[in-house]
Amino acid sequence: SLLNITGPPESWQLNEVGRSGARVYYLPRLDAWLKCASSGLQAEADALRYLQGNGQAPRLLQYLETTHGQYLLTSSLPGSPLCAAEILAKPEAVIRLLAGALRELHALAVQACPLDQRLTVKWRAWPFTPEETAWLAHDPPPEDLVVTHGDACLPNFHYDAAGYTGCLDLGDAGVADRWQDLALSLWSLQYNLGTIAWGLPFLAAYGIAPDARKIEYYLRLNRMDCLDVL
Repeated sequence: SLLNITGPPESWQLNEVGRSGARVYYLPRLDAWLKCASSGLQAEADALRYLQGNGQAPRLLQYLETTHGQYLLTSSLPGSPLCAAEILAKPEAVIRLLAGALRELHALAVQACPLDQRLTVKWRAWPFTPEETAWLAHDPPPEDLVVTHGDACLPNFHYDAAGYTGCLDLGDAGVADRWQDLALSLWSLQYNLGTIAWGLPFLAAYGIAPDARKIEYYLRLNRMDCLDVL
């Protein structure tokens, strides 16, 4: 059983950071993380299986479904998230690490990725209102498809003294337009650094010119509350 691997729940440490809706625990004995939710974790397990061996993600240790819910056990990533105070004090390092991480992920072969997060999939799967659907479905921008993280915000990318160590919270990972990641990264940089000043340098570090139409589109698609990111 899962408890044979994790040890008793009394040893688990609840992590209250994050907005996924899942209960997340740190397991010191294993140096691992356990997510518990009623649903939604199978997609993340599938993403972890796909990414195993390329240095991008934690190792999938166990995925289990029961009548009580879904359970995802993963290894820890080395280092700290890019939202840690010590790295936010060095914005140049933040944008360099984040841009490099996304270039590495986006360079994976689209044809080999079994995870589909293109617009036609999201329109069917996400709970949009009729008004949101009408706006999103009217003349959407053409998709420049790559393998995306899906929630490319600073807390989901880790680094240590040697550099980028990997990404986590991959439940929305899959083939999509690269601006799915870039737009959310711009939002996160503005949110975490408290200024829009690093948006253009980030895009320059990634190696792409701003695309105002796609930035607005993908922020609206993800219901981000601030469209002023550049």
